[in-house]
Amino acid sequence: MIDCEKLEFGCWFDGRSHPIWHYRSVPPGMRPATIADLWHGRQVLREVMTGPDKGEFYTTWVYEDSYRILCDMIRQGLRVYVK
Repeated sequence: MIDCEKLEFGCWFDGRSHPIWHYRSVPPGMRPATIADLWHGRQVLREVMTGPDKGEFYTTWVYEDSYRILCDMIRQGLRVYVK
């Protein structure tokens, strides 16, 4: 069983709210993302950088405002995963 929980807030893009999930570890079947994997609307798992969940993971989506951030995370060697 994967240790995860749905957060009380979501991610708003493309005119609707999408749920964000918190994972304590990377689920099976995920692999490190490359910049080529980042296309609009794709869900990714990214490392949390601050707060009580630091070092764990949140789901997010690739959209106009997140694309550059996710690219920078990958370039810096931070953990971003795709299925």
